[in-house]
Amino acid sequence: MDTVINMPALLACVVGLIISIVLNVKAKIHIGVTSIFFAFLIGVGMLGQSTNQILSGLPLSIIFVFMFGVPLFNTLAETGMLTILRQLSVVLSLHNLQVL
Repeated sequence: MDTVINMPALLACVVGLIISIVLNVKAKIHIGVTSIFFAFLIGVGMLGQSTNQILSGLPLSIIFVFMFGVPLFNTLAETGMLTILRQLSVVLSLHNLQVL
């Protein structure tokens, strides 16, 4: 089986990765956001793939956790709400030992 390598697309992937890393370091732009942008740009623009083909290759549940869950917990930790919620959960569990 012969494998055909699309060198322009491969080069675009490497350049996109480098740009994503530089934007993350310099401008603090989330590397995942720029990487997904480049995946769509290269996949649709250069390789002629459909958006469904590109989305099927992405781990969307992990992306959802990192894009929404982590910032939520960071905000809760910075505002002190995470400590309050932890203390509240301990108090509630002491009153209801069946939870444990």
